[in-house]
Amino acid sequence: MQTQSAVLMQNPDMCGRYVSPEQAEIERAWAIGRRNHPSFQRRYNTTPDALVPILRAEDDDTLALDAARWGFVPHWWKDGQAPRNTINARVETAADKPMWRTAFQRARCVLPAVGWYEWAQRSGASTGGKPSPKQPWFFAASDGALLAFAGLWSLRPGPDGECTLTVAILTRPADGPMAEVHARMPVLVPATLQAQWLDPGMRDARRLASTVAEQSVTTVTQRPVRRLVNHPQNEGPELIEPLPESGDPAA
Repeated sequence: MQTQSAVLMQNPDMCGRYVSPEQAEIERAWAIGRRNHPSFQRRYNTTPDALVPILRAEDDDTLALDAARWGFVPHWWKDGQAPRNTINARVETAADKPMWRTAFQRARCVLPAVGWYEWAQRSGASTGGKPSPKQPWFFAASDGALLAFAGLWSLRPGPDGECTLTVAILTRPADGPMAEVHARMPVLVPATLQAQWLDPGMRDARRLASTVAEQSVTTVTQRPVRRLVNHPQNEGPELIEPLPESGDPAA
C-alpha cells in the first residue's frame, strides 16, 4: 500500500470529486425548514456541473435545502458560456475578487458531504518511463459525521427568465497529513460557526473569511482507494473502500 510519506508531488488546486449524502442523512444532521425541497440520493462520484445539495439561510432563520449546479456563475455574467474554473474559490482571496465578492458578502451556503477525493503522484514512480497513474485518496470525518463544505451561491438569470442556482466550494491550504497528499482542501465549517457563516446579515466578508479559515475543521481520516473513482460513470460504495491488501489501485 502506498504510504503517506511516499506522496510528494501535488496538484495546485482541489480536485473536483466528492461524495454527496442522501436526503435522510442531511435531515438527520440539520434542521431544515418545512417548505418543499428537492430529494437527493447518495452519490459516490459527484462531479462538476452536477446538481448538488446546498443549505442556505431563509429570511425566518430556518435552513433551506436546495439543488445547485456545481460550477459558479455570477449573476452579472453575460456570456452564453459559463466561466471556467469556478467549481472552487480560494478563501484567502475570494472576498476581494470581482467573481466572488458579492456572493461572499451575502450569498454563502454549506454543501453537505460524506467526504471528498484528492489525487497524488508518488515521487519517482513510473511505468515505461512515464509517471504512474495518480493515486486517489478519500477524506472523511473521523467520527463518520457529515461534513459541511463552505460554499458561495449565485442565481444566474437565463434567456427564458428562469434562474439557475449555481455554487462553488471554498478551499484553503491543506493542513497536517492531508498536505502530504494534496496542497489544498475544502473549507470545512464547524457546527459552532455555521449559523454565522450562513447569516446573510453578516457583511464583513474579510473578517468572516479569516474566521472561517482559522476555525475550519482539519482533523479527518484519509485512505488510498481504487482508481474506480477516476471514471465519472462509476458509482457505488466500492469507490470509497480502502485499497486492497494487494495494493493494486485498479483492483
